[in-house]
Amino acid sequence: MSSSVKEEMADFADEKDVANYEILRAVVCYRLDGGALGWVGRQLKKLETRLDLDTDVSLDDPTRKRNKIIDRLRELAGDGELTSFTLEEFNEAVETHPNLKISASKHTRERHLPNVLDELEFTWHPSKSNLFVSTDEIDIPDVRDPRSKPKAMLSEADKRLAVKVDALEKLASLSDSRERYQYTKDEAVGINGLAYNNAGKYMRQVADSPGFSFNEDNDVLRVTKRDILKTEIANDDALEIIGHLAIETESKADRDAELPDESGQEWLESTLEELEDVDVEEVPEPALETVVQNKIARARYPDEIDETDTISGEAVERVTGEEIETVIETLGLGDSEPDELANVDDQLEVLEAGRKAAATDGGYE
Repeated sequence: MSSSVKEEMADFADEKDVANYEILRAVVCYRLDGGALGWVGRQLKKLETRLDLDTDVSLDDPTRKRNKIIDRLRELAGDGELTSFTLEEFNEAVETHPNLKISASKHTRERHLPNVLDELEFTWHPSKSNLFVSTDEIDIPDVRDPRSKPKAMLSEADKRLAVKVDALEKLASLSDSRERYQYTKDEAVGINGLAYNNAGKYMRQVADSPGFSFNEDNDVLRVTKRDILKTEIANDDALEIIGHLAIETESKADRDAELPDESGQEWLESTLEELEDVDVEEVPEPALETVVQNKIARARYPDEIDETDTISGEAVERVTGEEIETVIETLGLGDSEPDELANVDDQLEVLEAGRKAAATDGGYE
């Protein structure tokens, strides 16, 4: 060893306040261990070992985290069979996985929840909020309303579409004579996931579509039926949802008409109110059934009363005999017996009275 190297080693030993031989031993060991090349070789050896133990190291970071979340969800399921999970269970899987260094934040859900659902072939439940299920477990509608989508999954496009659907639905709920609707920020806030401060932003974005315009003076989204119908293709995504909802509503109404009423006595109370202006004791019994049937229809299906205050024939036909009997018994008129001695002329007079009573009561043709 040259004298200059010895002097440098001695100076270094003084600087570090250690003996000269300690420095000499460290240098010798470093040389014997292969020096810089030896250090690189050892690091490569460690990496090789890790590659053998962890196959996920070759995957990108989102995929690796997705797999870890799924593994933890299966552990939380207990038996390993994962057919559904809630948003709370997803958060728990993120928070409790020993090797995931992320929190169950909004950013985490937005970034990793869709990946987890895609990998598992899961989707959000159509009616149960924050529940995710296998697509094999339930029937998934072809058209899905973004307003029922879990807040954690709503994208910017979902929020725009939700506002458009909501505004169109409000317009569709008006009578045929109404051509325009002014949709407000307060209505938009009712949509899942929309804050008041952001509602105006999405309303302005929707205003770029034909049939919509945004009024800056009073912060309303104007919807014009005529322009919407002229350019259906530009709004077909929202119109398809509205059409699907209308079909669902009609089907539900048909089902409800076939089932006994389980919603309490609201329809009965409304019917009795409708009958307050009728002197039921003076109406012959056969005609009374017609009047009661008409009043029940008006009470149960008020949306089917037209501009002339006439209830639709379809609504009247949906009234059941059991409902008519319930109303008549409630009125205390159910125990009377028909007059068997009535002659033909009397019977014709009774039927004519019933027809007139129904007609003057906003009946149907």
